[in-house]
Amino acid sequence: MQPNSSINEKSFPSELVLQKMPEVLNWLKSFGFKSLCTRYSRYIKYIDTFFTVNNPDSEEGRLAFELLIKSYNECLEIVIIKTVFKEEKSNGFKTRLGKVITGRDHLNNAAISESRDYLFELLVAARFSRAGYKVDFDFLTDIVARKEELIVYSECKRITSEKRFKENFDTAGKQLEREMKKTSDSKLGLIFIDVSSILSKGIQKIEVNDELVAKRILGVAMKQFIAQHAHDIESLNSKHIGHSLGVCLLGRSSMWTKDFTLYTVTNLDVRASEQLSNSKFSNLEKVLHKFDSAFDDLLCGNLEKPYNRSNELRE
Repeated sequence: MQPNSSINEKSFPSELVLQKMPEVLNWLKSFGFKSLCTRYSRYIKYIDTFFTVNNPDSEEGRLAFELLIKSYNECLEIVIIKTVFKEEKSNGFKTRLGKVITGRDHLNNAAISESRDYLFELLVAARFSRAGYKVDFDFLTDIVARKEELIVYSECKRITSEKRFKENFDTAGKQLEREMKKTSDSKLGLIFIDVSSILSKGIQKIEVNDELVAKRILGVAMKQFIAQHAHDIESLNSKHIGHSLGVCLLGRSSMWTKDFTLYTVTNLDVRASEQLSNSKFSNLEKVLHKFDSAFDDLLCGNLEKPYNRSNELRE
């Protein structure tokens, strides 16, 4: 069965996100950006184009369907950034946002893109914000987040090939060490790596039973990735244990259920060195409390629903 042969505008679950896009473009304009010249101004047209295709099962229809999904995902991402940081006016945030909106339309999974690297940083920052942190964007460190007595420095990497995993992991650790040494404040470090493009290869994208199955599929792919790279993960966590509590691997994928509902699911897997002390592991749990589930509603497009759930660190 081809899902695109049965999808129509009423069943495609994009209405709330797409309704937010004019607000997003005006928000970008408020920073002085030429928002109508960015890829975000074109994504709605890509989505509309799919519903004008005469034969959804044709090559033209399949391409339009692929662009529909990519367009929706990128719209969702920028809507999340706007929802979480709509009041943020710092120069550091403006600079990063300006980097995000550059770049070509519809990046392939294997492509390197500075704009998507900055986007990943802001999406991780949004997770921190939803978990109760105040994010300070005026540092060279990718993310500096504060909550009560906690000060967390984080470096973020988005990998597009498994060959780059070890290299990027190590680079993030070295960057974290360098930046954390600049001040004498008591702070904690974390490394975030987006492995979505790796996990998406071979994942079933259509005809899953429901959202829970979609999450399970992504979770299995994450476990397989971790098993394949277990040695490097432990080795690099141990190497950078002086400045990093561990590595947070983030995966994300969009899948269609049998009733033609599009779900964006996410998986966060946190790995710490076996040598990490009990006190540092306790700090890791404190840092990531509410970090994952606080973000679930946004990824599902529930942009108005307040966060009211607890979260436990995933082992």
